[in-house]
Amino acid sequence: MEKNIELKAYLPSVGEYDECFKKYRAFVSAQVSKKAESNGTFESDNYSGNGYYFMRSALAGSSGKVLCGFDCGVRGWFYSCNASTGLRVAFQLIYNPKSATCQSCQIEKRTTTVYDDKDAPLYSGDGKDKKITSEAPIVEFDGKKCIWLNKEECESGVDKTMKLWTLELVDYAVPFNKKGENNDFAKASEIQEQCLNVFSKEAQKELVMVRMSSEDNYESATPVNDESDDEAKVKKLFEEIYEGNITEEDLRQGLLDIINEIKNSDSSTEEDAVKLGEIISSEMKTLEEKLKQRKIIEQEAKRKAAAAKNDAFDKLASTITNLKIGEENE
Repeated sequence: MEKNIELKAYLPSVGEYDECFKKYRAFVSAQVSKKAESNGTFESDNYSGNGYYFMRSALAGSSGKVLCGFDCGVRGWFYSCNASTGLRVAFQLIYNPKSATCQSCQIEKRTTTVYDDKDAPLYSGDGKDKKITSEAPIVEFDGKKCIWLNKEECESGVDKTMKLWTLELVDYAVPFNKKGENNDFAKASEIQEQCLNVFSKEAQKELVMVRMSSEDNYESATPVNDESDDEAKVKKLFEEIYEGNITEEDLRQGLLDIINEIKNSDSSTEEDAVKLGEIISSEMKTLEEKLKQRKIIEQEAKRKAAAAKNDAFDKLASTITNLKIGEENE
């Protein structure tokens, strides 16, 4: 049976981890704060004082293992009862470029030692240590430094909420389950409460409530924002077409079904039609922007691939051109 939960602060997911790995690799590992250290969090000597941290994603096919971010900058799994793991907290805020949080943004550079694994970001044990340097947008919220994971998407109008992680492991993390009997994030009420209590009561009022579902292993953290069921249905349709799960005809029919359902309701008004039109128009603009950004990324990837191919063939041609045969025998 599908389970839904709503939270204001939570653990990162594996998808968020992989996205951070691609964009800000030197920041995907996290240093242990003084508070976390004093409360018993493991701190690595080999990897710049980094520690481990739980993710909310259960390891597929297991009943007591959860995915974790390792001190060496790749991910693997730990038992849900692990007692030396640090707490890295994920949360969202309404994007407001004039807010103190946005105004505090600084691009920071970090150099750290990571385990360069051939299967990275997944740990396989077939790699070696190396130093890497990355830059990432860092903001301050409630006295804590945080990585701003979707700065470009917010500034381009694609995302309406800032997706943030605490930069450090802010505390020792209580286990998912002290006996290691399950890895269901919905049941990990103690660590959910710990995530929220990282922030002051005043700061908690600014956190955006998100909804998660067991259907995707709590991967998605969708802002609730007091949206109506109809608004959620519209957003879901546009998400599905962006992901390629439905056709344009499916989208049109889905929107018409929503319109007719509201129209045929005895309690619906003209204002409902206007509001629904605004929602659809907003989602259409967002979709167009996301598709535009994806096209740019795909074109750049093709350009780089073509350049690499041409460079390889040019080098080969140069080798043939400069080939000398038989000179040693003259």
